[in-house]
Amino acid sequence: MSNNKQFQLDLIREVVGEINHPTIHKSRQARLQEYVDMFGIKIVAAAGGLKESSLKTYLRQHKPRIDAGMLTQVQLVLTDERVMEVLEVNET
Repeated sequence: MSNNKQFQLDLIREVVGEINHPTIHKSRQARLQEYVDMFGIKIVAAAGGLKESSLKTYLRQHKPRIDAGMLTQVQLVLTDERVMEVLEVNET
């Protein structure tokens, strides 16, 4: 393998390590907690395709391992116009 290819692979591994760093997971955990504070545990769990018990576990873990895809799904579902409209109706 050429030095350039090895450099590319090493750089990619470094970036992957940064993405999966515990600080990133704590940030995702904080964002999930914000959604729970705004919408409640049932709504956020449903938006993430999770059981409530799983979401509660994610929120209380000292070293969470929260998948970016699940957080993205929660964000997409909760910002969908149809969902936002229903949630607003339920709040009034």
